[in-house]
Amino acid sequence: METTLQVTAVDSVGPDTVALTFESPAEFEAEPGQFVKLSATVDGEEYARFYTLSSPDVEGTFEVTVGVSEDGGPFSRHLADLDVGDELGVSGPFGSDHYEGESRVVVLAGGPGV
Repeated sequence: METTLQVTAVDSVGPDTVALTFESPAEFEAEPGQFVKLSATVDGEEYARFYTLSSPDVEGTFEVTVGVSEDGGPFSRHLADLDVGDELGVSGPFGSDHYEGESRVVVLAGGPGV
């Protein structure tokens, strides 16, 4: 899936951390642990970064959580400054490793998300 979605909520969820919520398109299906690519033009430059879904499911809405440091890049600062109704390009979901109800899980992660 590749589409443009409106931000439906922007919530501060910790120091230098913001959660962005989007309405799930009808055809969007994803599992916990999969990720999406967010894209936008910031100051005339195209940016795209991958973020793991941070919502437990994608029924109705889905969420990504972004860490934003003082010396962070322009895209993460752009995401932190979004308002409800702003639009972003969204592609995905990607990734074949995801949680399927296992009783024990070890998760290692890295990247621009949280």
